Amino acid sequence: MPTPPSVSTAQTEERSWLRAVAPHAFVTLVLLALTIQASFRAEYLILTVFWAFIALTGPRSRRFANIATPFLMVGILYDQILPHLFQFRPEPHVADLYHLEQTLFGWHTATGTMIPSEWFQHHTSAWLDVPTGFGYMAYMFESFVVAAWMFFKDEEQTAKLAWAFLIVNILGFTCWILIPAAPPWYVAKYGLGPAHMDAIPSAAGASRFDAFFGINYFSGFYQRSHNVYGAMPSLHVAYPLVVLIAAWRMPQRWLRWSCMAFFVLVTFAAVYLSHHYVLDAIAGALTAIVSYAAVIAVLSRVRGPDRVV
Repeated sequence: MPTPPSVSTAQTEERSWLRAVAPHAFVTLVLLALTIQASFRAEYLILTVFWAFIALTGPRSRRFANIATPFLMVGILYDQILPHLFQFRPEPHVADLYHLEQTLFGWHTATGTMIPSEWFQHHTSAWLDVPTGFGYMAYMFESFVVAAWMFFKDEEQTAKLAWAFLIVNILGFTCWILIPAAPPWYVAKYGLGPAHMDAIPSAAGASRFDAFFGINYFSGFYQRSHNVYGAMPSLHVAYPLVVLIAAWRMPQRWLRWSCMAFFVLVTFAAVYLSHHYVLDAIAGALTAIVSYAAVIAVLSRVRGPDRVV
């Protein structure tokens, strides 16, 4: 007959369980407070219930919550903190960024120097509108889906992706505050004069995707946006690239090449849909590379370079 656990063992196990659950219970309470503050917005309510569920389900679900915490922090930073920092932004960059794009990537035509985003504004196709719109729709979800899949294959590699994703956003948000930059669609609509601080966010070329399917996904998405001057760096480019870098260490070739194809698609879409200059895309790629390198550098310092892949 098995020996029943002693009182001291049961107490130790209970304290251990409480230590494991307590941080996630605190996060759940924070989410609940934000849900109430946001008048029970659906996404907050779902996230609160989901976090409470994974906190109580078991050890592996709590490890998932630990790894997912950087993603959660990004959402809170973007929705709760970033809007309050925009009041401290300097004058947004409009003409200088446009002229730099002309210098580096423009070409001469009969009507003057043209840049890639302007050329695409006059050469659109439904064959490009649909896949680029899909890429722009899915760019953030790709990060979450790939991270969730990787969790069941390699938790450590997933953690690297999660923390690199957080750093990408911190760097990107910092640039949005310190170096606010107008996107190509803004120049097409408002010109190169002083920045209009009351400019309304626009779906730009992505509105053609809405029109093709008779939906209002992008128009509704950008109506909720609070950031017109967030073109530099392009986080649309940074997200799929940091996912690609993390996925490249995985053994599944189909995953690596799928992430590569998605990164190329979204990078092209960023320029084709008039949301970003080529310069923004390059800055986004550099942001992703620096962010992942920072995670590896920290781990190398903590564990030693021989233990970090």
